[in-house]
Amino acid sequence: MAILIIFSIVSFLLSFYILIVISSLILSYFLKKVRFDQYILPLDRVDARKLTSMVDEQIQLYIIPLMKSKGYTDEQINKILTNNPMGGEQLNLKR
Repeated sequence: MAILIIFSIVSFLLSFYILIVISSLILSYFLKKVRFDQYILPLDRVDARKLTSMVDEQIQLYIIPLMKSKGYTDEQINKILTNNPMGGEQLNLKR
């Protein structure tokens, strides 16, 4: 009789746990579907040329005049605004 009571308690707890896990999985799936529009799309879906032209325009309008007013020369500005790898090594992209 005691074994039957213990078995029924354990099976109830196990079934309750499985019910919680399944319901949380279903809920998280639907929340991902609903909240998709809040995520930022990856950059490969953004028009890269448009983004680059916007950044170049902002640099020409604001960054370069500000740096010239602070006393930087054109050579220093070009050196600062040139893309360099984080490690400081130059990449040889010519093949």
